[in-house]
Amino acid sequence: MADHVMHELEQASQAVLAAPNIVTPEQRQAAERVILDFRKRKLPYSICRYILETSKNDYCMFQSATTIKEGIKPENGRLLSCRGCGVTRSFLLGYTLQRISASRVMCERADPLQTVAVIPQTLHLGTPRALPAVTALCR
Repeated sequence: MADHVMHELEQASQAVLAAPNIVTPEQRQAAERVILDFRKRKLPYSICRYILETSKNDYCMFQSATTIKEGIKPENGRLLSCRGCGVTRSFLLGYTLQRISASRVMCERADPLQTVAVIPQTLHLGTPRALPAVTALCR
């Protein structure tokens, strides 16, 4: 399932990022629909994690990180349990620290560490004190 979703997202990314003379407007619109459908998934966390761990496509990784970041907000109705928030936070911190040089695009665009900052706010635990130091790692 996750392989299929990742493959669709990678194909859609190529169509969205392709030059206008290579892709028709209909193909671009269909690709944008695939990306929007991916972003609207009810509980996208495991698929996003899989994509972040296995995809080599920067745009797919960006879409996955952004989907997690947007999905974690309570107003989006995709709340995680306290355990799920902890697992997601640990994964994002580990992912960012392991791939600090390879994920420079991620740090600049989607910034997984911003998502880590949102998690305590989601759980109403306040603002993390270590955020400035951790965010400095991406710069």
